[in-house]
Amino acid sequence: MCNRRKAHKPHFVVPLQRRPISDGPATHLSVDFVGPLPVTEKGNRYALFFTDFFTRYTVAFPTSNMTSETVAHCLIDYISKFGCPRLITSDRGSSFVSEATKYVYNALGIRHITTTPYHSSANGTNERCHFTIEDNLAYLVNETATDWDIKKILHFWHITVLYIYPQVFPPAT
Repeated sequence: MCNRRKAHKPHFVVPLQRRPISDGPATHLSVDFVGPLPVTEKGNRYALFFTDFFTRYTVAFPTSNMTSETVAHCLIDYISKFGCPRLITSDRGSSFVSEATKYVYNALGIRHITTTPYHSSANGTNERCHFTIEDNLAYLVNETATDWDIKKILHFWHITVLYIYPQVFPPAT
């Protein structure tokens, strides 16, 4: 009787998308912001992460905001050091899908893919990296956490010297 009285509530599921497999280092990046974090002495409140899908190598840029201009400046800084990727994956945050960042992607010949809405695990490479970094930074910063932007350099050196196995096998289909 109770089952018949329950109202049928449709369950909407957004279909997942296939993620392209990276064919080498620095060809496919995952980009995401972490924050707000405690404001540092330099005025930084967020961190913009670039993670290479193939090697899992991660670069973080401390930033004071999450604007598309900040994303563009950090992307150009990343490219000047590591080369231009062919593909970037991000969530649908306004700073990643704005006209300004689309212009930069097009000018540099970068294809931009957004993840499935409300499904953070669709960008699991970056989400796992965030967890590891935030967990380890908690041990390095001072009591008021106003120096995380300085300590991140030490932390990334530590992460970089650890060998992270690249993804050599495609995910199960």
